[in-house]
Amino acid sequence: MLEVIEIKNKYHCLLYETVMTNLNRFNIKPLNYTIVNDSRYIERAMKNSFNNSDFIMIISESTQISKEIVTNFLITELVRYDDFLLPYDSKFKKKFIDLEPKNIYNLKNDICGYFFNLPKKLIYVISNDLQDINFIFENYVSQIIKNGNDFNPEIIEEHISPKEIVELLLQKNLSLSITESCTGGLIFHELTNIPGSSKVLKAGIVAYSNEAKNKILNISKNLLEEFGAVSSEVAEAMCKNVSVLLDADIGLSTTGILGPDSIEGKPVGLVYIAVGNPQKILLREYRLNGNRLQNKLQASKFALSLLHEYLLTYE
Repeated sequence: MLEVIEIKNKYHCLLYETVMTNLNRFNIKPLNYTIVNDSRYIERAMKNSFNNSDFIMIISESTQISKEIVTNFLITELVRYDDFLLPYDSKFKKKFIDLEPKNIYNLKNDICGYFFNLPKKLIYVISNDLQDINFIFENYVSQIIKNGNDFNPEIIEEHISPKEIVELLLQKNLSLSITESCTGGLIFHELTNIPGSSKVLKAGIVAYSNEAKNKILNISKNLLEEFGAVSSEVAEAMCKNVSVLLDADIGLSTTGILGPDSIEGKPVGLVYIAVGNPQKILLREYRLNGNRLQNKLQASKFALSLLHEYLLTYE
């Protein structure tokens, strides 16, 4: 169950609408939505929700102050909260838990909040910036919905390295072909920097224009005209086709709008990434909010993370 605690400020009505829009988007009905007038009242709000919720989101302008308040609250609360399965220190015969929160970075690589990952609780203290709120829901809350108790809050903060991908491909004896549009060959470049990558990488194709997508990847003109190059349908077709054309076990594709100008009437920062083959596809939409170079780098990192997720479940 989710509870939201918002620290009231001059934007609080707009924040409420933004959060509720995201909750509706993921079909979440929060147990409670509490608006408090001052960060000093977080502790009081936490007491009401701590025993009832698995996931608590605190939206605050002063994230550092709120983080300290939550930390102090947890230190006090966990001393008397017997239901927690705390790690046991056999040397000192004491129970302990790491209450040091980890940072959450937005797409500009600025700290936009913190999370406390407890045995039975996931508590976020996040920025009240609208873009940061959207980012958290898109990349964190969506993962919670998908993975439930197996959610790993570090999936976005700690990106998968190219070395991990190559090692996993070698371990599973799988081949990979990549076709990139918006990332311009960056993913293939990063993977080919790793020794041993030649044993698993078949080809990298930069199909930047619609003409290239059509002539090289056999993406139909009708599909491109109906949905546009930046669409889930085209991303999926690119992924499937590059795996078939090059006889690879797995294909990966990227298509998006990095900016500064929008195309096809779609917003800057919209990116689709697909991983798989004709039998199984994993596809995800991302909304990036950096500049052109930041979006390109971020999209390539998300692609590696998605590929890693696919490889872990590949049979």
